[in-house]
Amino acid sequence: IVLEANTFEDDYQKVKFVHDYIIEFISYDYDAFEKGDAIDAETDARVSTAYGALVLGEVMCAGYARAFDLVMHEIGYESYFVSGTADGGAHAWNLLLLGEGYCHIDLTWDDLDGDPAEVRYDYFCLTDEEISKTHTTDETSSYPAANVAEYNYFVREEMLLDYYSFAAVTK
Repeated sequence: IVLEANTFEDDYQKVKFVHDYIIEFISYDYDAFEKGDAIDAETDARVSTAYGALVLGEVMCAGYARAFDLVMHEIGYESYFVSGTADGGAHAWNLLLLGEGYCHIDLTWDDLDGDPAEVRYDYFCLTDEEISKTHTTDETSSYPAANVAEYNYFVREEMLLDYYSFAAVTK
């Protein structure tokens, strides 16, 4: 992953490659998720680690985030493993320094269960304001402010609407 990512000169392309590669390779472990707090220590160690993600290929959110964090550090980026909640449950994702600022990336929520044709970018390079609509960081943790929007997938790929007319759509 590191060797291939380093073939890209552009930061956005490197990060997008790592995001896509991990999502395409890993599957979410729904069986472990269903066990909730009853998960045994061995399973928890497997589904919450970069090893579980990059070697075994099946993890929960912490495994996605730790794998991404590990790879980003290996290619020279400042990255944080972020813990908090999303939709009321415990969750983990990443905060990454890109250019002059930070952005949030949630590979778990961008994964449609390993289908490479269905990688999403809804949680790729979000600001604090954007991620806070669905995610909340732990109150005991302190992270740098995420205020960079230029690397957001939809901004970078010019997929945002500048204008919307309900009247034009209903014709």
